[in-house]
Amino acid sequence: MMSHLRYLWHHADTQTTELGSALGLGLCWGVWLLLPFNSLGALPVYQPMLRLMPEWAWGVIFGSIGLTQAFAVARPSRRLRFLCAYLALAAWLFILVMFLIGNVVSLGVSFYVLFVFGAGWVVWRRDYRGQGLGRTGPGE
Repeated sequence: MMSHLRYLWHHADTQTTELGSALGLGLCWGVWLLLPFNSLGALPVYQPMLRLMPEWAWGVIFGSIGLTQAFAVARPSRRLRFLCAYLALAAWLFILVMFLIGNVVSLGVSFYVLFVFGAGWVVWRRDYRGQGLGRTGPGE
C-alpha cells in the first residue's frame, strides 16, 4: 500500500488536480462571486475577506486565476503551468487562512486544506520534475 502511494506521489500526472483546482477557483469561486448574490456576506466566516475587498473583486481575482490555470493546462507551456500552480496554491492558501480567521472549528476547513494540499502537490511535482522556472527537465 505504501509503495503504491509513494509511486503515485512521485509519478502521477498533475493534470487532473490542476483542472480540479482551476474549476474550483474559476467556477465555484470566481463565477459565483460575480453573480448578484451576497455570497460572502451571508456567512460570518467570510467577513475577513469582505473587510479586504468587495465580493466582485474576489470574483474577478479567483475567476482569472482559475481561467488562466485551465488555459495553461491545455497549453504545452511548462513555465505557464508552473506559474499558475503557484498562483492557485497562493489563492487556496489565502482562502484557507481567511476561513480559519473566521471560524477555526468549521468543517469547511478540511475542504480547503484538501485544495491547499492538492495545489501544493502540483507545485512540488512540477518543481521535482525540473519543470519549474528557469529549469530544464524531462518533457511531459
